Amino acid sequence: MYPNKMAVLEEMFDEACLLIQDEEEVSYLTALVLATMIIAGKAKSHFHNSRLNDILELLTLEEDLEMLTTIYIKLMSKGFKEVNYPIDILIPEGVCYLVGYIINGLHFNKYYIQALDLNLKAGNFLYSTSHFLEHKELQLVGFEDNEVLGKLAETLFTLGSKEFFIKPKEEVLLEQERYDLLLGNLDYLNLVKSSPNEVIDHIEKYIDCLKEDHYFVFLIDNTVVFSESFPKFYDKILKTSTLRALVVLPENLFLSSERQKSILIGKKTPNMTENLLVVNLPNIKDDNLDKVIENINELIYELTEEEK
Repeated sequence: MYPNKMAVLEEMFDEACLLIQDEEEVSYLTALVLATMIIAGKAKSHFHNSRLNDILELLTLEEDLEMLTTIYIKLMSKGFKEVNYPIDILIPEGVCYLVGYIINGLHFNKYYIQALDLNLKAGNFLYSTSHFLEHKELQLVGFEDNEVLGKLAETLFTLGSKEFFIKPKEEVLLEQERYDLLLGNLDYLNLVKSSPNEVIDHIEKYIDCLKEDHYFVFLIDNTVVFSESFPKFYDKILKTSTLRALVVLPENLFLSSERQKSILIGKKTPNMTENLLVVNLPNIKDDNLDKVIENINELIYELTEEEK
């Protein structure tokens, strides 16, 4: 792979979207979906522009799906600006890696995992997190009310050749004790920044979908953690589950300190006596990455020691 391959492919992908947008008179996000389905071999080009068809044909020949999905997610952020969707819906890959690493550790003895994302949006968090669970057989499920975002999510999983199901949330609510894992970026539940109470209510609403003695791993805004509602939530959830750990993520993983998030880890086992473990990760740099992973490994060991 030559050094600027990513840049060249991104420029081609973007140009294809712009040409589709012009010919079809659609939004950039719709054009992105149309282009991607053709690249993934799930649709045929019907466009008149010969330059556009040549670009799509070249992109169809690209075998590096990881690179194409990375570009797809990046181009989604461009489309979000056009329709004023919050860019924070898209979670940085470094955060997804840490969440995936933790999930891998918590499910060390499980090969097959049914996972439900409680706030799918464009699918970036679920897709990128599952990417770091390569040694697991996964069934990935999510629900999303916004039709545009739901379509973007389906297209992302199609491009990445991952099995994925999108379901109506009414159906999900009936699936009690079905899932091995609940996860999600629980911010912007309705395309506006969610209040602490909204986030807490959302968790309580879907906790019954999780199997007994199984984990939930949520990405939550730090305003939720430090809100007046959080201690009340801590006490209330003991009826069904136990909050096990809080991993406060470093500032340099986000665009600004105002967007900082933490990873909330809980287990659907009521009235456990363990205290909430709190891990404050330092800013991640090349020379301390091993130390960060060591901190996470220590946390995973404490959480899973009784299961080994």
